[in-house]
Amino acid sequence: MYSFGETNKNNGSTKQMHYGSNDQSEDDTCEHFLKFLLVKIEAIQHNIVKLANNEYVKAFAIVFLVIVFFFMICLCSTIFTYKLFEYFH
Repeated sequence: MYSFGETNKNNGSTKQMHYGSNDQSEDDTCEHFLKFLLVKIEAIQHNIVKLANNEYVKAFAIVFLVIVFFFMICLCSTIFTYKLFEYFH
């Protein structure tokens, strides 16, 4: 049996949810689980925004994207050259 906790933001209490419990319908459990996931995703988004405000992270992201685009261009040109070579021979 799987369980997860959901924290109520208003009063800080924590209640336990259980998959397959007899006192809740499957739709109700699914709805609570989706709300739980939404809260976790919002927390992750908040941490990403905090990281994005850091200058070192911005610089790293720009360098990383430049390197990725460079390798993508190299890969595409290699494939294009191979296809041309294959076509003419």
